[in-house]
Amino acid sequence: MPKVLCMNTFFYKKLSTCGAKWLAKWTKKINIFEYDKIFIPVHLPGHWVLGVVDFGSKVISYWDSMKSSANCAFYENLRSFLKEESVKRGRTFLEEQWLDQYPQDIPKQDNAYDCGMFVCMFAEFLSRGDLPTFKQDDMPSMRRKVHDQILQGFI
Repeated sequence: MPKVLCMNTFFYKKLSTCGAKWLAKWTKKINIFEYDKIFIPVHLPGHWVLGVVDFGSKVISYWDSMKSSANCAFYENLRSFLKEESVKRGRTFLEEQWLDQYPQDIPKQDNAYDCGMFVCMFAEFLSRGDLPTFKQDDMPSMRRKVHDQILQGFI
């Protein structure tokens, strides 16, 4: 299983408004380079998406269940964060080696309220190294699954 770091829901907001240097405190005791992937929940006005940094393939991806348009600032902000963390850890960050991806052939949300569940399910599948195969119709059972996992102490 890949070793995954999940950032909290405030991470991207702080990155996009305060900059990468400001987040040095947040990662003071965490070496992000010890992980295979970083998951970043991103709140847009009225919608959630999932950002993923994959160190193995050197890809920054933006998983949007509404398939609106990729947020170019997202990629720039994440690259800035990776550069800052590289400097902090005495590593070299070669920006040209990294790719930006906006996956299109992914499960699509067809309502205005399931984006949070789509983000959770994207993260679950990707954390196992799998591509998401669920669909909108699976959301009620996915909600029950997450509910049961919380009650059993798995989450």
